[in-house]
Amino acid sequence: MKWCPQCNQTYSDKNMQFCLTDGTPLSALYDSEETLLLKNGDIINESQIKFPIEIFRVYCLFGYETDGARESVLWNDPMSFHHLVRERGEAFRQCYDSWKLTKRKFSRNEVLDGKWVKVADKGPQHYLELHDDGTLTERTRFSFDENDHWGGKWKLIDGILRLSINIYELDIVASRDELHSGVEDEGDHRNAYFIVAHVK
Repeated sequence: MKWCPQCNQTYSDKNMQFCLTDGTPLSALYDSEETLLLKNGDIINESQIKFPIEIFRVYCLFGYETDGARESVLWNDPMSFHHLVRERGEAFRQCYDSWKLTKRKFSRNEVLDGKWVKVADKGPQHYLELHDDGTLTERTRFSFDENDHWGGKWKLIDGILRLSINIYELDIVASRDELHSGVEDEGDHRNAYFIVAHVK
């Protein structure tokens, strides 16, 4: 059994490493039928903790939308989320929880239904079509050249929509108001914030 020391949620999957609610590293709960492999004196080095990249991007998105856009500490250093929780306390946690209530998960049927428009905080607008086989086609929104398009791949990761196009990877979080948003990385650096809308 695993336990989140931040929100007290428990998980029965022994392989879980991070809380699905807030990304906090899980701790093992004592179970008389389980043998714990940790030895006395073992120290967990926070800098060596590996988070799934989608959790990092959710933290970046939260920072962008609530704490100064590209000036947010979280935009460039999502790992600082846990430091901010400790430093800013309950107000920060409540802000994050309130923000999360405005979000939801995508469904497969939803993402395959029609076209999407994505608009970056810098740069042009694009149309997206997501195909049943996990591929996608993207084109510049106001181009009339039929050959002006390119391909990529998409997948859902626990309700987050990931688009991979060449060296760009964009994670989009669904919003209850249907104006979805996401964070795009170019190779190893943060590239852009996107608004994504379903146009069917």
